[in-house]
Amino acid sequence: MGKCIWMEKDTGYLLGQCGFNFSLSSGTPSDNSIKFCPGCGNEVEVNVVAEGNLKVIRAYRTGGWSFKYEDSTKFIGVNHPRGGKQSVCEISNGLNQNIFGEEIARFLNYC
Repeated sequence: MGKCIWMEKDTGYLLGQCGFNFSLSSGTPSDNSIKFCPGCGNEVEVNVVAEGNLKVIRAYRTGGWSFKYEDSTKFIGVNHPRGGKQSVCEISNGLNQNIFGEEIARFLNYC
């Protein structure tokens, strides 16, 4: 059985690499005796490393997520085939931001 890496978000929500998204009213997953992901059934591993970390980026991709630049919002987001979606960063330099956004998303998908 594999692992489902969960990312803790600033908002207090937890996001699993399988696309499972939820929040706890108190404590951590281990405080609440959560050992397996309700979304995919794999063992939970909470990753508190910064989102820019390559290990985290690769874990998202392994879980089926893909990075995409949205021209209408100027955000790079990560999308899951089952419908999960999350903003990663905003590109607002004013100079060729569409080109930068597309290239950054391409890098995140292949690094």
